[in-house]
Amino acid sequence: MGGAPAVVDARFARRRPGPGVRHRLARALRPLVRTSRVEPLLDPALWGRPVQDERYAVVAFA
Repeated sequence: MGGAPAVVDARFARRRPGPGVRHRLARALRPLVRTSRVEPLLDPALWGRPVQDERYAVVAFA
């Protein structure tokens, strides 16, 4: 088994109703991986301060 980490860092404006970017990313990965999950990254210790925006990781296993 192998794999490669990928980081996507951006601001995404939600312009239409429907699933957010994290769910679209997880759905796009589905055919390429065995399992995936969305992990919220809400702990202020991760960022050095409280954050108001959405921060998450999509964790996937090939």
